Amino acid sequence: MRSRVRRETMPRRLTIGIDLGGTQVRAALVEEGRILRRAVARTDASGGPTAVLGQFKKLISEICTADDWSRLTGLGVSAPGPLDSETGTVIHIPTLPRWESVPLRDILAADLGLPVVIENDGIAAAYGE
Repeated sequence: MRSRVRRETMPRRLTIGIDLGGTQVRAALVEEGRILRRAVARTDASGGPTAVLGQFKKLISEICTADDWSRLTGLGVSAPGPLDSETGTVIHIPTLPRWESVPLRDILAADLGLPVVIENDGIAAAYGE
């Protein structure tokens, strides 16, 4: 006899979306396309990539509980470009100092232990539509 698992009892997978902008950094916890929680901060542009990566971690900690971490399947980041989506490298962000040749995907994947996708903000907006 085959056992049947009720879909309602299965935990749903979560993802995190981060939007890196020249004035604001935003993070959202998403479950199957629905935003559960979000957080925002002014971008620490003068602090360079190190400061902004610290902001990413702080925002993520604000939107994720310990239980959420066990259900996370990945993180997506939208950023102004140009950037290389295939390697996850920010080539240059004109509005943010010192954002040249930053291997953003690899840094975040190593720090968070999650798969990470990086996309140009304009292309990410089109996907969102």
